[in-house]
Amino acid sequence: MAAYRFKLEPLLNYRQNLEEVAMQELVAAKSTLRVREMALYQVQQRRLATVDEFEEEKKKPLSPARFSWFMEALRQEEKSIAAAVEALARQEEAVKEATSALVERVRERKVMEKARERDYRKHLAEELAAELKENDEMAVLRYKKPAMRSA
Repeated sequence: MAAYRFKLEPLLNYRQNLEEVAMQELVAAKSTLRVREMALYQVQQRRLATVDEFEEEKKKPLSPARFSWFMEALRQEEKSIAAAVEALARQEEAVKEATSALVERVRERKVMEKARERDYRKHLAEELAAELKENDEMAVLRYKKPAMRSA
């Protein structure tokens, strides 16, 4: 009996490799998303600290220069927060794209695995048919041998 060999095995391996690459891209995108979330949290905390400091300073007489400095610092921190929110939204979109790419790669691999399973079942059926044919031939040869001796 011949050993089973799937003709499209290289294509299946290629699709498995593509799936692994897509999985790695998803992991990298999620890692970057966590970094962006942390950056946003830090910027928000820095703004809260500046607001707290400003509230403490307001309890004492506040020079116009110091007031201006606080207003500019808060304005800059608001810009930083807006940039961090935008970067976070872009990264969330990148994670969605990486997830959909991974789903597509998994689907493609599963299609090839189903084809391999069908091909293997066909191979088994062919082997069984060949074995049955061989057994039938052996039975016919055994049946003919005793008949030839008695004649």
